[in-house]
Amino acid sequence: MPVPSAGSRSYARACSDARLFLLVIVTMGEVLQGGLIFGWNGLALMIKAQDNFDDGCPAPVTVKGRVETCKSQETKLALIFVLGAFAVNFGPLIVGPILDRIGPRIMSAVGTAINALGLILFGISHSNGANAFEAAAIFVGLGGLAYHLGLFSICSLFPRHRGLVSACLCGGFVGSGMIFQILKVVATGLGNTRRVYVTILLVYSAVVTLWIPLSLWLLPMTAMKVGQRYVRTSTWRFALVSYDCDDQAALKQPAKSPHAHASPPHEPCQNLEPARQQPLHQLRAAKLASTDPPNAPTMPRRTFADLELGEEGSLKQVPVANLAAARRPEGQQGMVLRESQRFAQLKNKTFWQQICTPEAIGMTLIFTINVFCLQYYLGSARLQLEQKHDDRLTYTNLVSIIVACGAAFIPLTGYLLDRLGFGITLAIINAAGVLTSLLEAVPNLPLQALTFALWCFTRFIMYATFYTVCGSCFGYKNFGKIIGVTNAANGLAGLLAIPLNSFAIDMLHSRYWILNISQAIILLPLFGFCYKMWVWERRDVIDYQITPVSETN
Repeated sequence: MPVPSAGSRSYARACSDARLFLLVIVTMGEVLQGGLIFGWNGLALMIKAQDNFDDGCPAPVTVKGRVETCKSQETKLALIFVLGAFAVNFGPLIVGPILDRIGPRIMSAVGTAINALGLILFGISHSNGANAFEAAAIFVGLGGLAYHLGLFSICSLFPRHRGLVSACLCGGFVGSGMIFQILKVVATGLGNTRRVYVTILLVYSAVVTLWIPLSLWLLPMTAMKVGQRYVRTSTWRFALVSYDCDDQAALKQPAKSPHAHASPPHEPCQNLEPARQQPLHQLRAAKLASTDPPNAPTMPRRTFADLELGEEGSLKQVPVANLAAARRPEGQQGMVLRESQRFAQLKNKTFWQQICTPEAIGMTLIFTINVFCLQYYLGSARLQLEQKHDDRLTYTNLVSIIVACGAAFIPLTGYLLDRLGFGITLAIINAAGVLTSLLEAVPNLPLQALTFALWCFTRFIMYATFYTVCGSCFGYKNFGKIIGVTNAANGLAGLLAIPLNSFAIDMLHSRYWILNISQAIILLPLFGFCYKMWVWERRDVIDYQITPVSETN
């Protein structure tokens, strides 16, 4: 009986494509693990309700219909936020190289454990007792980041929709801001007692812990690459197989190894070794050992994945005239992908060569400056809104809700990145950042609802674009290191928020509009890099085809 081919119905019955299942589970984990930064306003109010850092604060005084701010308390809360933000921004310098070495599975599991520990510390801490707020902020920020970064190679499983998948992951991370806002409402409804506060955070930590075994079960040891498929066997084990695996490569039992599993002949996909135990190069070696005659010359089988592995001449170029005929569904006649030769060559460079390129330097600048402006507003939004007479904290609560709704921009983000390209998307981001800073300066409270929405769009699409560009241009071999260096610059810039916040309160007498306008002016020169990116991605474009082995010579 002939063995079914990789695109046949028999193959589909034996092996289920599990890409979407993986994406859904990890996105749910994202929603639970990024809440410190995006949900800070809700968490800060929960901490204040427990009378933390109120030593030296005078009795509440109402001035012009609003409660006067206790500067010492706000400064200490701002320090906690800045430390958490610093861990998120500077942490990749530590997390990135470790990710490149240990892979997404271990990194995501460890990140989840650190995040859960941080939530426990938030729950048991008090400024007049066991004060571990600073450590808790660092743990939650660092743990959420580690889980987040470990997931982005999943984009390679969707080569035509990398921007959309990256947006989904960022949408889950941003959506985590809703968690602390919901917990604040629950705590208020239950009386805001110390016991309620501790119980809520401990239960939240227990839920987050569930993603430790899920990460160990679902994620592979090595970063996923274009040219691989993520499948589920009938025994609910998960495997990475090469896109170019034909019937004899993917469906026959691989060469014997210490980790080989026996399986019935009528369930061929069970013979796939799970990704955690069978590296891709072993699958390819098994294919050559089982299919080629002893004395027959072997021809190299090339796929798009080989480009990211650094092999020269690894892609099959498709004439432009044949593009329409070549665009077939995955698993049949392959698919055609387009890429600038400039970006393709970047993947073959060493880390130090990559980090010194104009692409890396430009992305660092546009990412760092835009994110600093956005993060500064997020950390000071409550104080800025008080100056606009948000006496009942209506807009302060609204900002936490709107910020968490970044997932609403997932389709738009995917369209911009996958259809219009990086240069145009970066220009839109920078323009939105300029407009956001200008709107923040307007002393009109109802108008701030529009500011929140624009801020949310800018912040969300900035991160999704950053991770998509880094993965697409530099590949995932040095992805962690590239992210680490870039975010280190971002983290150092974020430290300026501490003196800047004190300067705004003490020297400018809370006239934040001066800082808002200054930020808008600083963003203007970055449009030059957006134009260069637009030129680079359209120069020397080549079309490449990923084709199953059974379709190639």
